[in-house]
Amino acid sequence: METKRVIIIDDEMVLGQLLQAAFATISGHIEVSVVPNAEEAQKEMKKAEMQLVVTDVKLPGISGLEFATQLKQKSPQIKVILVSGINDPGMKERALATGADAFFPKPVDMRTFLETSSKLLGLLPQTSKLSNRQVIDIRTDLLLDFLINLRQELAAIAVNSNQSGQGHETGYGEID
Repeated sequence: METKRVIIIDDEMVLGQLLQAAFATISGHIEVSVVPNAEEAQKEMKKAEMQLVVTDVKLPGISGLEFATQLKQKSPQIKVILVSGINDPGMKERALATGADAFFPKPVDMRTFLETSSKLLGLLPQTSKLSNRQVIDIRTDLLLDFLINLRQELAAIAVNSNQSGQGHETGYGEID
């Protein structure tokens, strides 16, 4: 069976990792890369041909809308899914106007997302085997990873703040 290649572009790495983990539940040979911006995606796409690009609309640098438009003009055979957390009633229309094959608002309905992805990749429709329990498990694992990373980042900020002598005033005394 032919390997399908997918690239996920999202500066929120937790969502990118969630989608990457979800792709692992689809039957078939699928390689998934996660990158934080369109510029990194362009580099990855020079290394290997992609069949599906999943991109957030709001990205640093080139937006997902701009990237999708450029990509579909240059390589119309590549399937594109746009994802956005922007609360704008016209977002779906703007996303599809780029030539994108699908649009999903955040939070992404994982079952529908995987069914759509399977169809766009030319895989059998019944290939999505993600149960509700698996979705919860994936989200829980990624949330725990996110919270651990956040705690480490906050601890580093606190250490840097203390080293620079800038304590923070609280209602209970001074933190040094």
